Amino acid sequence: MTQRYIKIIAVLTALTVSGNLLAQDDDEPGYDRGRKAGEHRGPGPAFGDPAMMIERMASQLDLAETQRQSLSNIMEAARPEFAALREAARENREAVHALDVDDADYGAALQNLAARSGEHAAELTLLTGRVRSEVAAILTAEQRATLETRKSRIGERRRHGGRNRTH
Repeated sequence: MTQRYIKIIAVLTALTVSGNLLAQDDDEPGYDRGRKAGEHRGPGPAFGDPAMMIERMASQLDLAETQRQSLSNIMEAARPEFAALREAARENREAVHALDVDDADYGAALQNLAARSGEHAAELTLLTGRVRSEVAAILTAEQRATLETRKSRIGERRRHGGRNRTH
């Protein structure tokens, strides 16, 4: 019985994590949702907006025009796939919330939805990896090194609570 509760907790955790990753709307940057005047939420305006991300990468990595166009093509080609994954994850979250805990088949239904959530997370990981690989293929070795350095710094900031933390 304890293992069942652990599985249910693990499933709910997986649903929450994958749902948060995929919950961004296609038409609006995620940082705007629910925002009030003077309130900052999210990683910033480039998050979720491919055009802004491309411009930022272009300036930070000093991309040539052909590289910029290739990057734009890669992002535009992947956009419908990301949108489909977000929609599938949204539907899955709604199905989880709609489950009746008093239903005799609750556990089985939850387990099925959790498995689907795991599939969505796996698809997202594979899609993200494919896009990263395609982007890396258009960069020079120096640009890839610069990108990796920037990603490392961002990872460090996340691990230590933000940009301005000194400890």
